[in-house]
This record gives sequence, structure tokens and C-alpha cells, in this order.
Amino acid sequence: MKGVLSIAGGTAIAQAITVLTAPILTRLYTPEQMGVWGLFLSFVGVASIAATLRYELAIVAANSDADANALTKSCLILTAACAPVSALVLEAMRRAGSFHYSDLPSWAPACAAIAVFGSACGSTLRFYAARLSAFTLVGRFTVLQAVARPALQVLLSPLGTLGLLGGEAAGRCIGLSAYRKHLANLRHTTSLTRTLVIYRQFPLIQLPSSLLSTAALLAQVPVFASIYGTQIAGYLALSQRVVAMPVALLGSAIADVFYARAGDLARTEPALLRRYVLRTAAHLLLLILPLAAALLIAGPHLVAAIFGDAWAPSGQILCIFAPLMVAQFTVSSVSRAIYLTQKQHFRLLYDIAALCAQFLILLIRPEDWRTAVYILSYSGTVLYVLFFVLLLHTLEPQAIRRATTASNP
Repeated sequence: MKGVLSIAGGTAIAQAITVLTAPILTRLYTPEQMGVWGLFLSFVGVASIAATLRYELAIVAANSDADANALTKSCLILTAACAPVSALVLEAMRRAGSFHYSDLPSWAPACAAIAVFGSACGSTLRFYAARLSAFTLVGRFTVLQAVARPALQVLLSPLGTLGLLGGEAAGRCIGLSAYRKHLANLRHTTSLTRTLVIYRQFPLIQLPSSLLSTAALLAQVPVFASIYGTQIAGYLALSQRVVAMPVALLGSAIADVFYARAGDLARTEPALLRRYVLRTAAHLLLLILPLAAALLIAGPHLVAAIFGDAWAPSGQILCIFAPLMVAQFTVSSVSRAIYLTQKQHFRLLYDIAALCAQFLILLIRPEDWRTAVYILSYSGTVLYVLFFVLLLHTLEPQAIRRATTASNP
């Protein structure tokens, strides 16, 4: 709990700034520009996952500090190598015109490389700090990130789309220096190659799963752009930003502390892990229900009043997304517990099902975009509930002990 308070205390200010700047952004940028921004974020989100091969997920669960240091160092090296490659991939997609990526300007790939570098490094160092129980440091970094991105986008708004995408990219790099004092520890590592081989289940299992999971979430904007145009995609992008706000700020803080504590329990008292997951999920559910109820009851009116009348359709999307927001906030924050078991393929099955829901929309192509939003919300909510049930099923002490033993060098 102290860890949660250390992180959440700082993010309270960041959350207030994020909320206050969102109405400013919607008055500075058009729905079409927000749609282009959503396309950009979709690519960056997937590329950032691929950059580290998901080795950062092993940092907290590593069996020794030397292994954790080696994993952290390897992730930073991989990120530096993969960021320029991501720019080439986006340029190829832009020229091919896939999912309306041709709407991105010619300089977008350069911004993507910067954003991927900042995002992947930030994720790696966040897990490393959680390993060290440096929760205050994680909170400080979260504040800097949450403040920097919207602040830069507001300041650079005269540049149009360049300000929106450039502010996003630069904001993801600000705050990385907060971790510099801990980087000296990375000198004390085991062999990088040997460590990567030992923890190979993360790129072999977690990378495909994470790519599918991220693609299932971030493919929504490209799918809507290809069917309904960038304006509707812009409405969806704003709705996603509002829905993701509690998860990205408070939910991420709780997830970091939860995973660190869950890792300790898996190694020392695995019989208590399932109870810990249930208790954490119950607290998260009680925390998110009031916000979801407010969106369900007064979503359209709140959006029109806060973001402007031009964004009223986003309010309709938020009403439909209310059940999904509850399920996402509650389950995603404890979902990392699956990494402590030998049943990680369950996450892969869930991610495949979630991605299939996106292709279902492409296949059906509902005439009314609201019907497509209902499909996203209800299918996503059901899948989150099913995954949570499977997660509880996997948290048997014997299975956790076997998983912990198998990960030992």
C-alpha cells in the first residue's frame, strides 16, 4: 500500500493536468487531426512492444539481481537498435496506404522512432525500478511523462499535426533521466547472451501475446479509419484517451506495486497469491465503478461541456465503453500475475480472441459506426471476465512453485 501511495500521490497532480489539458487539445486540434494522431499511437504502441522482445517483463521475476541487471541492459540495447527500424516499417506502411496510414505526413516515421525509443526505455526502466522497490522514482517518472506530452502538444499546436505528433514523441523521452542514478548498477550483470537464453520464454510466448494484445486494442482506430474515415476515428481516439486515463495513471501505479508484491509471494508464499489477486481486483472494481457510472449516465453531456460540441459523438462512445472500462481497469492491473505461472499460453489465447473481434468488425462492416462500438465494448468486456476466471484457475501453489523452479538458471 505504501508503494501505491508513493506512486499515486505524484500522479494525482499529473492526472489533474491531463484532465485539464484534454479540453484544450480538442479545441486546438480537429477530429481529423486527432484521428491521424490515433493512427500514429497505434503504430508506436505495437512497435514499442516489439522493441524489447518483452524481456522487460522478466526483470521483476528474475531470480537474482545480476539477472535483472542483465535483462535491463539487454532491453536498452535492443531498444536502441529497433527504434530506427520502426521508422522504416512505418514509412513502408505509409507508402502502401494500409489502414489509411497514407494520411500520415512524410516526417511521421522520424517522430515514431523517437516515440518508440522513449516508450520502450521508459517501460524497461519502470520495471527495473519496481524490482528495486523504488516506487517514489516510478511516481516521479509517471508525473513527468503525464505532464510533458499534453504540455508540448499545447505549446506546439500552431504547427498543426506536427505539434500533435511531435509533442507525443518528445514527451515520451522526457523524464528518462530520472532513472540515471540506478543505471550504475547495470555494470554488475551476468552474461547477456546466457541471460536472454534462460528467459527465452518471454520473447517466445509473451512477445506474440503482447503484440496480439496491443494490436487488438490499438487496431481499433485504424480499423475505424479504414471503414468510417479519420473523423470517426478521431472521435474514437478521444474516447480511448478518456477510458485509458485511469488505467494509464492510477491503474499502472497499482499494477507495478501489485506485480512486485506478487513476485515476492510467488517465490516465498505461493498459497497466498490467489487471495492477493482477488483482494486487489475487488479494490480496483470499487474504485472504478463511480467513474463508469458517471460516464454511463451523463457521458454525452459531459463530453460536450468539457471538450466542445464538436466532440459530442465521443460521449456516445464513452457511454457504450463504460462496461469495458470497468473490466479493463479491474483485470488488466492484476493480469501480470499470469507471468508467474506455467500457463502463460492462456494469455495468448485471450489475445487471439480479442484480435479476432477487430477482424469481425472488418468482416461485418456495420453501416452504423455505433454498432461497431457496441461490438468492441461487449466482446472486450466478456473476454476480460473470461481471462480473469482463467487467471484464478492458474494460480495454484503447485503450478507457481513449478514455474518459479523452472525459471531458475
